[in-house]
Amino acid sequence: MFESSNPEGLVTDTQVFLNEYDFIVIGAGSAGAVVASRLSEISDWKVLLLEAGGEEPLAADVPGTAAVLQRSKVDWTYRTEPQTDACLAFKDNRCNWPRGKVIGGTSVLNYMMYVRGNKRDYDQWAELGNEGWSYDEVLPYFIKSEDNRNPYLAANRKYHGTGGYLTVQEPPFKTPLVTAFIEGGVEMGFDNVDCNGAQQIGTTDGTLHSGTIRRGTRCSTAKAFLRPVRSRNNLHISMHSHVHKLIISPSTKQATAVRFEKRGKVYEVKVNKEIVVSAGAINSPQLLMLSGIGPAAHLNSFGIPVIVDLPVGDNLQDHPETVDAALTSLAGSAASDSGPVLRDNFGFREDVWNEYFAPIVNTDTLQIAPWLIRPLSRGTIRLASSDPYAAPLMDPKYYSDPKDLDTMLEALKFSLALSKTTAFQKLGIKVYDKIFPGCESHVPWTNDYWRCLIRYTTASAYHPSGTCKMGPSTDATAVVDPQLKVYGIKGLRVADCSIMPYLVAGNTNAPAVSTNFF
Repeated sequence: MFESSNPEGLVTDTQVFLNEYDFIVIGAGSAGAVVASRLSEISDWKVLLLEAGGEEPLAADVPGTAAVLQRSKVDWTYRTEPQTDACLAFKDNRCNWPRGKVIGGTSVLNYMMYVRGNKRDYDQWAELGNEGWSYDEVLPYFIKSEDNRNPYLAANRKYHGTGGYLTVQEPPFKTPLVTAFIEGGVEMGFDNVDCNGAQQIGTTDGTLHSGTIRRGTRCSTAKAFLRPVRSRNNLHISMHSHVHKLIISPSTKQATAVRFEKRGKVYEVKVNKEIVVSAGAINSPQLLMLSGIGPAAHLNSFGIPVIVDLPVGDNLQDHPETVDAALTSLAGSAASDSGPVLRDNFGFREDVWNEYFAPIVNTDTLQIAPWLIRPLSRGTIRLASSDPYAAPLMDPKYYSDPKDLDTMLEALKFSLALSKTTAFQKLGIKVYDKIFPGCESHVPWTNDYWRCLIRYTTASAYHPSGTCKMGPSTDATAVVDPQLKVYGIKGLRVADCSIMPYLVAGNTNAPAVSTNFF
C-alpha cells in the first residue's frame, strides 16, 4: 500500500456555474490562488476562480522535476521576440519563458526559492506615491502567509511567521557545494545571512535559506491556499477555462462579466462586485488589451474597440541571468543531462551545443548563473492578434540600456573570483576555458570577451513583471492605482507581479503570494 503524497486532496473542477458571482478571479497561479482563497473567507461572498490549465500533476511534488515540467502541458511554452543584445546562442535569438498553465501557476514549475526582495524595493514603490506599499507596511502580509518550519528563522518574529498557509522550509538535502559557496563567500568578506531578514548582502546556505517546500515536497500555491479550502461552498474553481475577454460597459465603464471557453463551450458569467485579473505579467496585460484596455493605437490596429487608453504592456522588466559560466567539478550545468532536457529548456542552438557543451557532457560540471536584479532595460507585451489563443508578443529588450551589460559584466567577474577561492579550489574546480561560439573575434578573458559571452548566453530568470504598473493618479505611466484598481474602469483590479513599478531584488513568487492586499 502506498501512502498518498497529497493529503490535502485535489480541488474539484466546477462544471455548473451560477449566473452571477460576487468576485471572479482570473488565473489560479501564485497570486490568483491566494486572492480567491482570501476572498472566499467571507462566507457570504460567492467567488469563481478561472484557470486555463488543469490540476497540478503528482510529479510536481518532487522538487527535482522542475526542469522536466518546463515545455510540458503545464507550461504555456512562451518564447520572447528575437533579441538583438541577448539570447544570441538560442534558437532564433529567442529566450524561453516558462509560465505555469496549471492550478498553482508557475509555483508548480519554478525552483521554489522563497525570497522577498529588499526593503528598498518596497520603500521605493511607496516613494512613487503608492501609499501602503512601504516595506514596513507589506512585511506583515509576508509574515501572515508564512508557516516557517525552520526553528532558527521562525524564532525571529520580526521577519518570520508560523501558522500561515504557505509552508517555508529548508531543503532536506544540500550538496558539498553549499559549504563551498558559504566558505568562499566568507573568504571574500561576506556574512552568512537570512536573505528574508534584515540584510540581503551576503551568502546564504541551507540552514538560513528557505524554499516553498513542505516535508521535502513542493508547496505550490494550490497546495497551500486552495486544497485546504476546497470544501468551501462559496468557492467554485473551474479548470481548463480560457478567458476570452472581460465584458465592460462602454457607457458606464463598469466591468460586468467574463467570457471564457471550457472544453469547447463558451460561457459568459456575470460579476456583482469585482473582477480580479491575476493571470501574470504576460497574460494579464494580454487580457486587458483584448478587452479594450490598453494603448489606443495598438488596439485600433486589431479592430478592438478602445474603452480606456492606458499604457498596458509597457514597463516590462525581467531578471536576465548568464547561464554559461561553466565550471568543471560536480553538481550541474546545461551539459549535465547530456542534452535531452536542459539544452532545450534554455533553447541552445544545435551548433552551439555540439561545439561548446558536447565536449563536457561526461564531465562533472556546475554552473554559476549571476542575475541582474535591478535592470534598467524596459520591454513590452503586445498582442499578436485579436485571437485570445494567440501568444502575445514578449519583447524584454534585454540590455537595451548598456548600463545593464556593464553591471552583469561585474557580476560575472565576481563569480569567476568566487571560483578561485580556497573553498572552491579544494574541490578541484576550474573554469571551462573553451572559447564560446560567436565570441572568437574577442581576446579571451578580456572585458569585451565576457560581454560577448553574456549577450550570447543570457536567459530569463523567470521573473517578468511590471506590465500593468501601479502608480498614483498623477503617474501617466500607471495602469492601476495603489489599491490595484484599473484606472477608468469600475469593478476591475489586477493583482499579480504585473503591478510592480520596479522589479524586486529577488525572486517574485513570495511577493506575488504575500503583497496583493487580500
